[in-house]
Order: sequence, then C-alpha cells, then structure tokens
Amino acid sequence: MRLTRWVLWPLCACLVGCEVGQVPVPPPVPGGLLSGMVIGGEALAGAPVTVLDGGRIIATTRTDDSGHFTVAVQVPSAVLTVRTEGVAYVRATDGEEEVSGPLDAQILYEQGVSETLAVSPWSTAAAALAGYLQGTGIAAPSALRDADAAFAAWLGYPPLLLPQPVGAGAQTVSAANEAALTLAGLSAWAHAQGQTTAAVTALMAADVADDGFLNGAAASGPLHLGALPLSADAYRSGLAEGVLQAAVAGGLMGTAQTPLAQAITAYAKALANSASPLFGGDPPAAFASSPVAVSLAPLPAWTRGPLTIEGSVDDPLQLPVAVTLTVDGQAGQSVTTQGAFAFRVATPDFADGVHELAVHAVDGAGEQGQAQATVGFDNGGPQACVVSFIGQPTLGTLRGRWSDPAGISGAWFVGGAVNVLPNGTWSVFTGPEFLAPMTLTLADAAGNVRTFVWNLRLGQGGCG
Repeated sequence: MRLTRWVLWPLCACLVGCEVGQVPVPPPVPGGLLSGMVIGGEALAGAPVTVLDGGRIIATTRTDDSGHFTVAVQVPSAVLTVRTEGVAYVRATDGEEEVSGPLDAQILYEQGVSETLAVSPWSTAAAALAGYLQGTGIAAPSALRDADAAFAAWLGYPPLLLPQPVGAGAQTVSAANEAALTLAGLSAWAHAQGQTTAAVTALMAADVADDGFLNGAAASGPLHLGALPLSADAYRSGLAEGVLQAAVAGGLMGTAQTPLAQAITAYAKALANSASPLFGGDPPAAFASSPVAVSLAPLPAWTRGPLTIEGSVDDPLQLPVAVTLTVDGQAGQSVTTQGAFAFRVATPDFADGVHELAVHAVDGAGEQGQAQATVGFDNGGPQACVVSFIGQPTLGTLRGRWSDPAGISGAWFVGGAVNVLPNGTWSVFTGPEFLAPMTLTLADAAGNVRTFVWNLRLGQGGCG
C-alpha cells in the first residue's frame, strides 16, 4: 500500500522515539531581543512601545527615562513593526512643551537574533515608503530594503541607525553623529516654520505614501509645512539648513575654520545636493545662494591715530562668520562672529594718503560677503611756508604755500585774517608794519593742528 507524504512523515518520525499515532511537535522558535531608542523631537521617556508581526501584537513595553527600550520577541524571521504613540516632552532648545506624534519602524527581523533600531521620524517615513512600494506589488522584505536604501542615499546612513551626539573635541562626524544631527536638524527646520517635529514627520510619511517621492505632491493637493510649500528642494535645503542651525545651537560651530565645522558643513551640503531616488530625479538647486550681508559703520574721509572700524554681518544660515580686514589688499586682522565686529587700525603704521579698506566675510557653508570703504590717513599734519616779504617789512599782503593730503579745514593768523585757497596757497593782509614774529596756525581735515612761528626779518619761513 502506498503511503502519502502526510501519512509517511509521522510514521517515520515515530521510528525515532514516538508512540504510534502521536503527531511530532516542531522545535520552539528561538527567542530574540529588540532594543533601541524612541526619538521624536527629543528622546521620548515613558513612551509605549508595541511590536507587531503583521497585525498581531507580539510584545509591549515602555521606554525608560532616556528613551531606550528592550523587549523580548519569539517569532520566526519576519518584517516586524515597532510602534509608539505620541507622548509629551520638553524641547531642550527653548523649554517649550511639545507632543510627538505616532512613530513607526519596520525591521527585517531574524529569529533568535538581538536587533537594535531607532524609532524616529526617519524610520516612520521609511516605513510609509515601504508600504507604498508593497502596494505596487513588491514583497514586504524587498520593499523595506528599497525604502531604507532610498533614505540612506539622502541621509548618508540607514534610517534605523541609533544616533550618537557629536562628542567634545571631535574633528569629524560619524554616521551615528549624522543621525543625531539630522534628527536635531529636522526639528530645527520645523520650528523655523512655526511647526512641530510631529507635523513634519506626518507630512513626510504622507508624502511618500502618496506617490513614493518626497516632492510635496499628494492626491489631496500640494503639501505645506506651515506657509512653506513642500518640494524636493524644500526638503533638501530645509534639512541642510536645519542641521547647520542645530550645530550652531549645540556649540559645534564655534568658528567657521575648525575641522568639525567644516565636516558638518560638508555633510549639510551633501544633504542639500542629494540625488536620492526619494526626490524623483529632481536636480538639487544651489544651496545657500544668499550671500553674507556685511555692513560698515560710517567712516571719516580722513583720520589720524587709531582708527576703529565697526560693522556687522548677517548670515542667511545663522552660522558663525569669519571676518577679515584688508588694507590696500593686504590681509590683516580676523575675527569670527555671528553679528557685530570691530577692528582697530594704527594709521601711523601706514603712509599718509588714501587707503582702500575691505571687510571680507565667509561662513561655514562657504557663502561670502564684502564691504569696502576709502579712508585717508594723515598723521603728518599741515606744512606751510612764506613766498613773499622774506626779510622785508611786512606791511601789505603776505603770501605763502601750504600742503596737506587731507586738506586745510581751518586757519588762524595773529594780526590778520588769513585766506586759504584749495590750490595750495594762503595769504593774509598784515595791516601796519608787523615787526614781531608772525604766527600761523593750520588745521587739517584729519584733525591735525600745527602752528608756525616765523621771524621774517631773519629769513625764517621761506619756501625753498
């Protein structure tokens, strides 16, 4: 008699130690662990965590005070969903209370293995994209791999990666550092638009769930983050600028010239210039195309002694700005600021005459700005001499010459009114015979004052 497979299998199994008629029990599924962190705008303490296999709840827990969780699971290999509901938290940036929305993460779980994951806005958007891809007929594991790869192509790391804040003294950023920066940057972008992290998370998830792209287009109409219309470039530039602003707020961009500031800036530019398939082939626009605005306080046309040059910078990305002063094209002093600056120039160190001043500004993203001014330096003061009545009675008009790069602003003569002409001459009517030594005082536009005392009968004061 032929035995069918379903009859033969239990019979064979009985040959190795079971009683006739007993159905063998398959070996138990080995247990495993899921651990990780739940992050909305901040790490979420006390958040309820539910693990689902399809629609079936297989485990629950809550996050600890630092937002971490660990839960045991005992299921065969599958795509598992880790879900949390919204909880209230206090924003570290401004102390305001905010409520996180629901967050999802999907993971390709292997039975008996311990897995770590971040449940965050990025994992939520990736799960939504995986759902859209499954709707197009792609199997769940492949859909999840494709979704994770698309977000990794933008972010530079897999969306389930646990974040790690940038440590003190760091000069580069790791993938885990990038995860921390983008989570903080996403919140900074949302808050800059007057919105919450939960709002931008829900918009991203809805956006990719509609057509598989982050492009701001949905069947219900264009999507907006507050008043900002969403588009591929809005996402790219918004996150890039948010990362830079979060880095500034975190004290990571102390100067625009440090290796860490340069590394963070390079990462932000990579985010802004991403060609991830998330953006549907839309080429990125130029990032941070607005130059740094530089303004100078009014400067005198002529000056002497120490000169203070004051001004301010306004950076569109709110980054620290390296400001350098040049005099006649020669670079000199530099400062790093996010607002006002001041330079002090010792004008006696330069030749008397007109000098070109320029203030050059560059921020951590490479955006630049400049302001220029022309200022005359005059530390020598006026020069004067007499061209008539040398060694003669001084009755009548006395004439002479003057020189000064700044020009004469005032003149005084003891014994008569002096007339100073722009052509470099001066004259005075002395009236009655003037026997005492004559005294002429000249002031220039730079503030120099010089007095000349000549005895003409002795031949003093004559122009050579």
